[in-house]
Amino acid sequence: MSFRIGTTLVAAKLLGCDYLGIDISETYIAIASERLENAELERPRVLAELALHVVRKTFKERKERGEWVGRFRPQLTIESDQTLLTKQVTLPMESEE
Repeated sequence: MSFRIGTTLVAAKLLGCDYLGIDISETYIAIASERLENAELERPRVLAELALHVVRKTFKERKERGEWVGRFRPQLTIESDQTLLTKQVTLPMESEE
């Protein structure tokens, strides 16, 4: 069975949302219909995927606590007198213009 056919329909069903599927291929419609009938078998995959997308701390919370990640991390520089400086990165949405 192909897991690429009817995926949005299966996800909507398992998440309790309304859904409507349209396709010109009778073969793809049959595959999607079969997946919908057996949607409960895919619930563990959906739950595993949902667990990857839980926001535990907002960007603002991480920033306030100094828990920087990715490209927005403060830049460390060393001056000629061996003094360690931290250069704060200002995001476009934070600029005071």
